[in-house]
Amino acid sequence: MPFISDDTNPSTIITRLQLSDVYTELYIPVILSWRQYVEENKNRIYGQLFADQKLQAQKKEVNTEQ
Repeated sequence: MPFISDDTNPSTIITRLQLSDVYTELYIPVILSWRQYVEENKNRIYGQLFADQKLQAQKKEVNTEQ
């Protein structure tokens, strides 16, 4: 019996139900809360990245002066 990939195939329905569970249990609390965290802290995160880059640039300048 050949494998038929359509919506009536029982394994397709099971897979979709499992993915639905994963989506509701994992995606919504984890990914959405992470996005909200990033959105709320974007300025602080970017500021820290730029501060780190400035420190690295200063260290390079000090190393080249020596």
